[in-house]
Amino acid sequence: MSRHDGEFSWVDGVTLTEHFDERFRAQEKALELAYASMEKRLDGMNEFRQALRDQNSLFVNRAEHDALVADIRGLREFRAGLEGVASAKSVYIAFAISVLSLAFSLVHWFSHLP
Repeated sequence: MSRHDGEFSWVDGVTLTEHFDERFRAQEKALELAYASMEKRLDGMNEFRQALRDQNSLFVNRAEHDALVADIRGLREFRAGLEGVASAKSVYIAFAISVLSLAFSLVHWFSHLP
């Protein structure tokens, strides 16, 4: 090809074989660049996938979630039971104090009878 007008010229010293060889080398270089670019993109995607896997490994799965919910429910029921026992104890203590007060009152009243 002539370097000036885009026409093929034997004067420039470029043979048809050299021309096609140059074209094939350019295509091979373009393919190598495209391959390297694709590999780089795939590496980035693989890193992203690995980051997602790492993140997913930290999540609680359904079975663990259900077990934790059951444990929390059991702890709440246990606490409610303890609060109920505490309430019952306070009722029994108040009842005992009132019975003792009544007994002392009756003793005092009977001791002052004529």
